[in-house]
Amino acid sequence: MLEFLRFFCLKLAVLLLLAGCAERPTPRPGPPQERQIGTPQASEALQEYYHQLEATLRSRGLLRTDRRAKDVPFNKRDLLANFEAVAFYDEYQRGSAFETSNGQNAKLSKWAAPIRVKVHFGRSIDKSTQEQDENYVSDFVSKLAQVTNHPMQMVSKNSNFDILISREDERPMMLDSLKAQGAPFGSAANRIITQMPRNIHCLVLAFSAPETEDVYSHALAVIRAEHPDILKHACIHEEISQGLGLSNDSPRARPSIFNDDDEFAFLTFHDEILLKMLYDPRLSPGLSLDEARPILQQIALELSPSGT
Repeated sequence: MLEFLRFFCLKLAVLLLLAGCAERPTPRPGPPQERQIGTPQASEALQEYYHQLEATLRSRGLLRTDRRAKDVPFNKRDLLANFEAVAFYDEYQRGSAFETSNGQNAKLSKWAAPIRVKVHFGRSIDKSTQEQDENYVSDFVSKLAQVTNHPMQMVSKNSNFDILISREDERPMMLDSLKAQGAPFGSAANRIITQMPRNIHCLVLAFSAPETEDVYSHALAVIRAEHPDILKHACIHEEISQGLGLSNDSPRARPSIFNDDDEFAFLTFHDEILLKMLYDPRLSPGLSLDEARPILQQIALELSPSGT
């Protein structure tokens, strides 16, 4: 029985550089509050909202798609600080539904077993879109396997990393189907998935057994089908990557998707280095931050693009 649950998500946090003020964009019209329960009408309203949101973010220079951000250089010190922030702290309290973490550092967590990824689609998604999304996920999984040197592959059965791409109204039924197939999703996962507010674009849940709390054994990513392409692809990048063990977001992490400011949509070169650090065999699951620091110093020096 898998009891330990960690949960991470991509949520809206847009920074406007206007007189030093930060605010969230307000695309119109947002879905009426009474329609945000799982109904087809809620999904239609969310689709309109997210299409307008993506256009708003892009118009402000956010959701960048460049892998190497030449305007944001980084060095060994940046890699160390950003790795500590996103790998040793949780975004939310374990097993909670959107309760912010208390800020205490955790032990290093990651996968030990090969990762077997399967995408599950809602019935409303047409075959052409399913094929496109499946191919996109497959390409990204292959890239992550190369970056981390950890075995990852797409499978048609016996998955341990499930990805749900569905409309709002389809999600509860799909979750029930996965549970019937033996997926380890209990009441905490149900509560989180069924209570997603619209500012939570997508999320991933990572599970581990009580005796090996810092070794992931199953994960579930939830991607909203209501998203337009860039937001949907951004969710795929962040949730699969966070499901590997980089569980937090940090406002200092740049250039990075592990940052709630939505500046970058897709995995950056900086983020690839963080994943390489995480899956370096010198770092074992369960290490404390103090135990890992001397090892991280050497790894960051080896991987820093500037060599300093």
